[in-house]
Amino acid sequence: MQTSGNDATRERFEAVRRYFTKTPTPPVYGTAVILAVCAALCTLPALVVILMGIGQRQWNSCFSCVSVLSAVAAIALAVPALLFYRRTKAKYDRDYALAEPKPSDAQIDTWHDRDCEFYEIYALKRLNLTREQVQTDNKGKPFVVVGSGPSAQVHRGTDGKLRFSSHEILVIYLTRYHLAAYKCVVDLHDGLTKTEVTHEYHYSDVVSVSTQRNQSKVTLYVEGQPQDVMVNECFTLSISNGEQISVATDFDESLKLLQGTTNFARTSPESAVTSIRTRLRQFKGGTSDTGPLS
Repeated sequence: MQTSGNDATRERFEAVRRYFTKTPTPPVYGTAVILAVCAALCTLPALVVILMGIGQRQWNSCFSCVSVLSAVAAIALAVPALLFYRRTKAKYDRDYALAEPKPSDAQIDTWHDRDCEFYEIYALKRLNLTREQVQTDNKGKPFVVVGSGPSAQVHRGTDGKLRFSSHEILVIYLTRYHLAAYKCVVDLHDGLTKTEVTHEYHYSDVVSVSTQRNQSKVTLYVEGQPQDVMVNECFTLSISNGEQISVATDFDESLKLLQGTTNFARTSPESAVTSIRTRLRQFKGGTSDTGPLS
């Protein structure tokens, strides 16, 4: 499992959390302004009475009563105006501190790339493969298909690309005799896995590999709000016993609030499909020892 210093992990966690937290819009202090204006207007009668009293060089009970009532009314309006302003501003300041400052898109991509690179190597251990095997049979590079994690948060970067708070990472190694796959869900906040599973299949058991439209929906969180999104493209590996390994690699235009391109990177699903199909044809064509990948 991937580990790092506590301070670095905490800093990354907070940065990623801010990245996917919506920045609040500046508040409108309409109610506070209206109350403050009314309070100011209420002071006018008192000022007029005071000026009249000074001008006439006399002060009577009527003047005093008007002044007191005006002052009381002004205070009665000014206090709630101040309280409303302070509560509204305090809430905005708290929400803003939770969302800003955000890390750059490049920093998010760097963390994502490092996670993918780590689990490419970590998959070797979980699949009991050696670097020598991989170098001989797979030219040292696995096929890495990446998709959105379940219930992931989504944020559109300044470059227009969509980024996700968690990812499904599928690492496939084609050895001389079998297909080995490691699949996990990685949380971008700390780079650790939420779930992981390994698969090993003889080539004769692999029925098909394809990219296809999936009619199912997934729930993603756009600016903190859940939205059902139709899967547009899904990488799928089908096995003779009915098992399937699948990763959603693209989404339909139903992700309307953002309208950006995904930023999953690594191996394209089409490249993985082409290479695995070539391997399957070689094996099922009658040669059990197919040699290195071409």
